[in-house]
Amino acid sequence: MTKFAALLRAGAGLLAATVLTSAAQAAVFTIDDFTTVQGPIVDVAGGGATVSALGNRTISVDASGSNALGQNASATVNGAFFDVANSSLVSSVIELTYNLAPIAGFDTFTAGTLSFVFDSNNPANQVPTTLSAQITIGSFGPFNIPAIPPGTPTLDIVLNQAELAALTAGGDFKVTFTGGNGYDFGLDSITVSAPEPGSVLLLGAGLLGLGLASRRKRA
Repeated sequence: MTKFAALLRAGAGLLAATVLTSAAQAAVFTIDDFTTVQGPIVDVAGGGATVSALGNRTISVDASGSNALGQNASATVNGAFFDVANSSLVSSVIELTYNLAPIAGFDTFTAGTLSFVFDSNNPANQVPTTLSAQITIGSFGPFNIPAIPPGTPTLDIVLNQAELAALTAGGDFKVTFTGGNGYDFGLDSITVSAPEPGSVLLLGAGLLGLGLASRRKRA
């Protein structure tokens, strides 16, 4: 085996070790796992929204549609997930609003992901349930949430460096759900995550430089 080949083989092993280390150092923060119970917040079609604040979380429920007796929309944090249930003749707009404290550990990251993990989603009358998110520097969506099951339970929103920095700096963060008559869903968690920053790319560039230097020396 030539010295150059040996160098590349050693470098490949070091790179693989760095990839594993980097994966282990990815940052994850749970914005809400819905273990803090709140509600039920119930709103009847034909009036203004019903609002409930608890800690840094505010829930707003605004029902629309039928004014028939007993028709309403409700939202509950039951200690395991965020549960939304509409009567069969009612549509609604549900808002989750947070006043976030600064989230540490994301300063060096250049990209991230805002993730919503659902337990279930029943669009009822086939009108899509949509999700929109808003942070201090902009908004995302609306995104259609598929019927779950059989659809994928996780909705990921990719954040660039500025968006990740704005979200983790703290402040207002709002999530809006809109759905047609009778829609129901359960949301398990909201998280923000980021991969290890470009240490792997830097290492790869360094190994390439070593390889080129070795070739020049041999030449």
